[in-house]
Amino acid sequence: MPKVVIDPEEVRRFVSFLQTQSGELRKRKNSIESSFQRLGEYWKDEKHRRFENNFEYTSKLLDEFLRKADAYVEYLRKKAHKVDRYLDN
Repeated sequence: MPKVVIDPEEVRRFVSFLQTQSGELRKRKNSIESSFQRLGEYWKDEKHRRFENNFEYTSKLLDEFLRKADAYVEYLRKKAHKVDRYLDN
């Protein structure tokens, strides 16, 4: 039988940390995207186009990470709650 080791309080602390950091990452990503769009008004050449492609690719990766982080927040919250119920019995 597999053994499970989990401290629900530590899981909740990590959930809180992950939420905070994800929120900050979203804000910074949005800020960078806005700045980059403005830059496009002043920089228009082949290097910019290549950088823009890389930028958009990386931005999509960050969006995917943030979606997954949100999903893990919910999963871990439920997990901690289930463990609490189990330990209370």
